[in-house]
Amino acid sequence: MIIRIFPNTRKEFDAEEKLRDWLNDELRLRGGEYHLRTTNGVGSIPAGSIVLFRFEKNIVGHAVVKKDVVSFNKKIDGIKYEGMIQFKPSSIKVYKKALPIEFLEKITGRNFSFGRAYFRIETSDLFHKILAEIKK
Repeated sequence: MIIRIFPNTRKEFDAEEKLRDWLNDELRLRGGEYHLRTTNGVGSIPAGSIVLFRFEKNIVGHAVVKKDVVSFNKKIDGIKYEGMIQFKPSSIKVYKKALPIEFLEKITGRNFSFGRAYFRIETSDLFHKILAEIKK
């Protein structure tokens, strides 16, 4: 199973709650289409992969990829986007309580301190551990 982490910063959302609302509402309304400002470091993310949405030091939700990254060279509201990935709208989940990035560091043994990276994690049981933790 491939798990990717998509970083979001205060440049995109001025607060974690704004990202949560956007994932819950806007991303669903646009059929799961997520625009990428850059595709550098993203690479291929095949259908069925899981993307975790990060805001600063927290994971706030996840979604399952429906269609891999494609070129998207468009300007929307003055922002230039280079790519687009599509998630299954029904798979978009926003956690009631954010999952600290330290939890992922502890169970993977990796350092995720660089917040703007599209980290790739290949593991069979990590997602089950994440789901168990958010259900606590």
